Amino acid sequence: MRRRTFRIVRHILTVRCVDHLHLKIYQITVQKARFDPVIAALLHQFIKYANKFALNTQGAGLCFITSKDVKPYREWNIEGSFNTHLNAHYQGQMPFDISHFSGYKIRNVDRDKHVKDTSGITYVFSEKPLPELASLLTLPAYLSDNYCSLCRVGPFLAYEDKSKHFAAKKHLQMIKLEQDWQQWLTAFYKSS
Repeated sequence: MRRRTFRIVRHILTVRCVDHLHLKIYQITVQKARFDPVIAALLHQFIKYANKFALNTQGAGLCFITSKDVKPYREWNIEGSFNTHLNAHYQGQMPFDISHFSGYKIRNVDRDKHVKDTSGITYVFSEKPLPELASLLTLPAYLSDNYCSLCRVGPFLAYEDKSKHFAAKKHLQMIKLEQDWQQWLTAFYKSS
C-alpha cells in the first residue's frame, strides 16, 4: 500500500464573538492541506455554542470567523454551509482590518518565522437580522444565481459554460468536499 504525503499548510484561523463591548478571541491552529470536515465541525460548533452560551441574548449576537482569502481556506464554503442546522445566519462579509485590533499580530505555528500579510475575510453570523450592518457587509456575487458558489466562479454566460464547469475536475472535487461535510452534519445531528 502506498502512502500519501501532504504538504502541511500552517495558518492561524481566528474566530471571534462580539457581545456588546466584550471581545473574545479564539485562535485555532489549522494544519491541513485541504478542507477537513473536522475543521468545519469545529467552526460550526463554535457558531452554535457561541450563540447558545457566550452571547448576550439582548445584544447583537455577532459571531465572526476570519480566514485568509487564499487556497485552501477560500474553498471551505464558510459562507455557504457552516451554519446548516443553526439559527445563526450568514449576514455577509468584510475585509479583515487588523488596525481595529491593537496588539493583534498575524502569526502562524512557527512563531519565529516571518508571516506574509495575506488579506483576510471576516464572515459574519448572527441569529438576528441586522439591517444596521448592511452598509458594512457585502454579499459576494458568487452567491447569486448563475454562479457556482462552491467554486466561486461565474457568471455563466451560456448554458454550455455552466455545463462544462459542472463536469470539470475542480468542481467535482468541491462537490465531494461538500458531500463529506454534509455527511458529517447528518451523522452529528442524527446522534444528537
